[in-house]
Amino acid sequence: ASGSLWIVNYHGQPSFENPPLPLWALALAFKLFGVSDYSVALPAALFGVATVLLTYRFAERLFNDRWTAFLAGAILILPGFFVDYARRGMVDVPLTFFVAAALFCFMNADKNPRWYLLFGLFTALAVLTKSALGFFPLLIGFTYSILARPSSPLADRGFYFWVGVIIAPVLGSSWYLVNIFQL
Repeated sequence: ASGSLWIVNYHGQPSFENPPLPLWALALAFKLFGVSDYSVALPAALFGVATVLLTYRFAERLFNDRWTAFLAGAILILPGFFVDYARRGMVDVPLTFFVAAALFCFMNADKNPRWYLLFGLFTALAVLTKSALGFFPLLIGFTYSILARPSSPLADRGFYFWVGVIIAPVLGSSWYLVNIFQL
């Protein structure tokens, strides 16, 4: 309605409280399937399914055991809170996916440093989903790097790590910059 992908409007007025990524996903669902209750819940439900699958892969990689990985995914589903949030179309579910995906990429970067680029991208998407809470993967990554390698925690991470670290705030903060220049 506003003609801008970046400026979120509420009752015809700019609303700067919420980043645009969940609304982009919602608009895409409306475009593909029409305006309905199912379209409202679809993006969060898909992110919920993806989070359960990612939890499985995360646990499989950490413990090298498929049974443990299955239980990790089941633990996410069975209490019902996560499924309820995904059914309601809440933005916490996409945030959970992007944070988990960023940390999964960070973990895999030990074998292939190019995973740090995806780490930065998923962190940026988390920021575009729920603002400053999306920066948690960076905080976790820095904390892990300092605790795991106290002698030279960040210097040893290499070029791809620093590119990923730059990607996260630059792409993630793009929404803030657009809003600042629109004022």
